[in-house]
Order: sequence, then C-alpha cells, then structure tokens
Amino acid sequence: MHAHPLGRNADLVLLGAGPGRSAAHLRHVVDVVRAGRHYPADTLARMQDRLAAARTVD
Repeated sequence: MHAHPLGRNADLVLLGAGPGRSAAHLRHVVDVVRAGRHYPADTLARMQDRLAAARTVD
C-alpha cells in the first residue's frame, strides 16, 4: 500500500513492520487513527481506489 492522504494528518499510523529495519516499511500502513476514528487497511485501500478513480481522466 502506498502512502495514504489520510495518514498525513493522522493521530496514529500503525505500520506492518518496524521502520528501523527498512524504510520501505514506512509505506506499509495497516491502520490509521484520525480524529478519534479508526480506519483499517481494507477501508484505506477502498478510499485509495476511489481517489485513484476520481483522478483518472477519460
């Protein structure tokens, strides 16, 4: 999963692995908490897909 816009203003971002072992782990976001609301990985993926679809031009 790539960086998600929601994560930029998140209160807490949970990663799938420790970034101390590899900087690539910074892109493996599994959960985000923002403004008291929890966003699991599947919700983040759906949001990312909707954003990508909205950016495509016919």
